[in-house]
Amino acid sequence: MSILAVGAVGAGLVQIPEVDEVINKFLEPSFAGSTLYTVHTRDGLLWFGLALGTVLGLSGIAIAWRIWVKQPSIAVAARTRFKPAYTLFVNKWYFDELIDALVVKPAAAAGRFASTTFERVFVDGALIGGATSLVRAGSASVRAIQTGLLRYYAALVVLGVAALGLYFLLQT
Repeated sequence: MSILAVGAVGAGLVQIPEVDEVINKFLEPSFAGSTLYTVHTRDGLLWFGLALGTVLGLSGIAIAWRIWVKQPSIAVAARTRFKPAYTLFVNKWYFDELIDALVVKPAAAAGRFASTTFERVFVDGALIGGATSLVRAGSASVRAIQTGLLRYYAALVVLGVAALGLYFLLQT
């Protein structure tokens, strides 16, 4: 958390008037001639926004310290008085349940369908099984003509060369 705090302070310094001129000057050549690059805010308004943000942040810290550290009975009383709001906030506005119902369960159902039906029937059955069956049929036909006799192999080579020669003779 301390690393994040240091990063937040560093990022906050970038927004202080007269300090952020370094970034403005660094980016100025990139946006030369652009009307969108010019800063339209007055320095007084910037300082007011910084002061207001600081006051609101420190007020929030003071209120939280009083409720949770100095007088924890305030938190207990608020919890019992605003029970529906407390339940809503404790359950994170039920976003987890909503995401579970809208994203996780449909994705899990699609995954189950893909795993049980599509993958087993189409991929394993048609694609892989079809290719395997094709290879088995081709190897069975090749096995039938493989006798192991040299004269049959020589005859097939001669027939192949003759067929190739006939093919080229018919092309002209």
